[in-house]
Amino acid sequence: MAANVLTFSDLYNRLLAYHYNGSSAAGDVTEAKQIVNDGNLLFQSDHNWSHITKAETLYLWPSVAVGTTTVSASTLTVTATVASFYPSMVGRTLTVTDIGDRTITGYTSATVVTVDTTFTGSHTFSIDADGYGMSADFEDIIDSPVLILQAGWPALDERPAQWVLGMLESSSRITGMPAYYAIQPRVFAVATGQRWDMIVYPRPSQLYTATIRSRIAPATMTSDSEYPQGGGLHSLTILQAILRLWEERKGQMAGINTELYYKIYLPQSIAKDASRHSRNLGQINERAVGESLPTTWPATYTQ
Repeated sequence: MAANVLTFSDLYNRLLAYHYNGSSAAGDVTEAKQIVNDGNLLFQSDHNWSHITKAETLYLWPSVAVGTTTVSASTLTVTATVASFYPSMVGRTLTVTDIGDRTITGYTSATVVTVDTTFTGSHTFSIDADGYGMSADFEDIIDSPVLILQAGWPALDERPAQWVLGMLESSSRITGMPAYYAIQPRVFAVATGQRWDMIVYPRPSQLYTATIRSRIAPATMTSDSEYPQGGGLHSLTILQAILRLWEERKGQMAGINTELYYKIYLPQSIAKDASRHSRNLGQINERAVGESLPTTWPATYTQ
């Protein structure tokens, strides 16, 4: 990494030098680290930065995925002999024949996942497809998912979650290539934080692969050698955000650091960010909100 990029250690040591008289006392160092992480979070949330976006692949498996699994009583690892697991299955329910439900807690490979409760022996199982898990750092979707390797690479239209859920409930037997999607939150879990699912309509009739551009949550720095997201391009702005937050935490009125951050450093970083990525011109195949399901969309109805 370039020498002008400030590491976590650089940032909190600068704060200690500026406002703690260079103190190395454990309490001061702990407080400085907290302010650095909070100041970085302030910066990351002050603009839709291009560096906190990523493209990810989401596998939309058919309504029911059935396989055979062999497990051991001493482990939470599930190895499938006839199945394909996908990262988007994390958080879904694995229903084991004659045993009951298990929650998929981790993805290892196409044939190996971990679950929340052990069971023994070889069994058939199914996995619900009521939602497809977004990555752990997912925060927001930027534009519509695109179904790759399909004719025309169609983009899914966004609808309110209640609309998609209603369509799935009222048209439970309709399957085909998904045309609509919604993002909905899972029930909050303290252990994992807030996670999100994508739901689609119609239900997939086969495995589809979607590519998505999403905004990711800023990472908390813990190691001295870590770099904040944004790199050298925004290092000084991040430092200024930290100094601005220090003023607030110490009960001071908005002072020079706050003014410098909002009037000089932040606008400069926004301008730099805008100059380094392409404009979003939209999708050629975008469809108007409220458009009905196309009559030529490949979907089937099973009796």
